[in-house]
Amino acid sequence: MKRLLTLCALAAVFLVACGSSGSSGSSKQAGTLTIGTGTDADTLDPAAQTTTIVGGMVNMTVEPLVQLNQQGKVAPDLATSWSMSSDGTSYTFNLRPNVKFSDGEPLNAAAVKKSLDRLNSPDTFAAKPGTLKIIKDVTVVSDSKVQVQLKSPFSPFLGAMTQVSADIMAPNSFTDHGNTLAKVVWPVGTGPYMYTGRVIGEQLSWSRNPSYWGPHKPAYAKQVYKVVPDAASREALVKSGQAQAIMTPPPNDLPTLEKGGGGVKTILAPDDRMIGININTQDPRVPQLANPVVRQALNYAINKNAIIQKVQFGAAKPLTAPIASSVFGYCDSTDQNSYQYNVQKAKQLLQQAGATNMTLTLASPNGHYANDYEVSQAVAADLEAVGIKVTIPNPPTWPTYVSAFDLAPSKMPADLYLLGWAPAYLDASQQYQLFQSSQIPPAGSADNTGWSSPQTDSLINQATAATDKSTAQNDYCQVAKTVWNAAPWVWLYNPQNPIITTTKVKNIYGLPNERIVTAFAEPASA
Repeated sequence: MKRLLTLCALAAVFLVACGSSGSSGSSKQAGTLTIGTGTDADTLDPAAQTTTIVGGMVNMTVEPLVQLNQQGKVAPDLATSWSMSSDGTSYTFNLRPNVKFSDGEPLNAAAVKKSLDRLNSPDTFAAKPGTLKIIKDVTVVSDSKVQVQLKSPFSPFLGAMTQVSADIMAPNSFTDHGNTLAKVVWPVGTGPYMYTGRVIGEQLSWSRNPSYWGPHKPAYAKQVYKVVPDAASREALVKSGQAQAIMTPPPNDLPTLEKGGGGVKTILAPDDRMIGININTQDPRVPQLANPVVRQALNYAINKNAIIQKVQFGAAKPLTAPIASSVFGYCDSTDQNSYQYNVQKAKQLLQQAGATNMTLTLASPNGHYANDYEVSQAVAADLEAVGIKVTIPNPPTWPTYVSAFDLAPSKMPADLYLLGWAPAYLDASQQYQLFQSSQIPPAGSADNTGWSSPQTDSLINQATAATDKSTAQNDYCQVAKTVWNAAPWVWLYNPQNPIITTTKVKNIYGLPNERIVTAFAEPASA
């Protein structure tokens, strides 16, 4: 016997799915929309996604069965409705009729099965199933109906299915465009835009999908994401009209940009990201990092409020838990360790642990997060003030940088990494996979510190199996406090997510999971 979870009226779905204001977009056709970003794509394979910005690009081409809407709720996409079995271990999805992939293939249950099976296949290169490892089997019930069996009940499953890694690709495309079933370089899907190519380190391009199934058609014939690591250069692009939108403007310019004027406007999109310093707790070069007292000392050594004010220019708030307050499962974790800036306490803890005179390598991206390299420099200066010598290598490209997190912790090239983590479906289960033993590379696929504990493993499993939200919240809260005190990260801040656009474009917006949506942008009215 099955319990129907959700069934949305089709008309309402389209408004939610597309962020539509009621217009079809067809009356405002335009040429090229150019977006400036500091991040080049490490991979365009849906199954291998780790980066929110890149995931947003991929989502223009390849779509999931269900999506996260602007209110942070699960809504239909390629599936119009679904039901869950009474024991919570099986979900049946009814597929949207008359949908075709951009290569002309029909969307059907066999196509869904192929993509979801591929996500959990050990043969898929760099796949990131994360919590979707919970999938046991995918069964074709009929051409328009697919059933997903789980290994055990997993209450956030529908949310997890909104991730880019669960997007559905055209079956024939796995042997076309240089793709293989193991590795995709050219995604083909049902989305409003078709991927048309890239110049690595410079730009990625898309063209409008003329057969897109949705009633809200994309207005721009082309979209181009230009890779511009320097924030000031990105700002210059949008101010000069060479780009119609940019991500991550210089934080020091944000107060002025928010006032408008000069033909630009600011959108402060929701952001569930945690920014911090990932500590390699299994580092053979610096075994002291395995000691939680040392890691706590690093947290006390950093003047987070000064970084927020002087480097982020107030566009962030300090973390009080290992997750942002907008994520389900958050609870204030500062009752035992506040990690308020305290140089003397940091020095005392380091001396207590016999960890004075350490030398650490701090790796940092440049241009991926707002003033990320400058944040790393400020962190290094604070650590040196408590007697730790810090070196910061020249920042690599984002694809090179993020590749380190696929390695076992003992093989990662640096000791500390500046990193962010934004749970794609606003549930603590995704954030806490960072600290689950089953998810740590090389056994798993989460970005990693190498830290885990049997207690938190058990609590996370209990929370995700709970049918009662208050029970899950209580379990997640215990995980939060345990992880916070173990300090496998230096907990820094939750940033704002500003988008700067020209006043000549509208319908660019952010989702609560930090995803920026440009697919349904259109020229503003004169």
